[in-house]
Amino acid sequence: LLDLRVCQASGVLPVRVVDDIWIIATGAEQARQAWGAVEEFCRAAGLALNAEKCGTALLGEGTAEGLPAGQPRWGL
Repeated sequence: LLDLRVCQASGVLPVRVVDDIWIIATGAEQARQAWGAVEEFCRAAGLALNAEKCGTALLGEGTAEGLPAGQPRWGL
């Protein structure tokens, strides 16, 4: 359901690796829309995001304002 909500809100289909979710967007605004949908879904479902693993990597133009600070992290 999370994947569907993110796709509906932003047009981005998240990439999942085990319990990690990657949002690969065409621009910063689309990434913000997708991230907002993730946060909204998690709040509604009573889930918490691991802030230590959340991060943003931008290629090209745009700013990371409104997106998780720091570098993305993953691991089991």
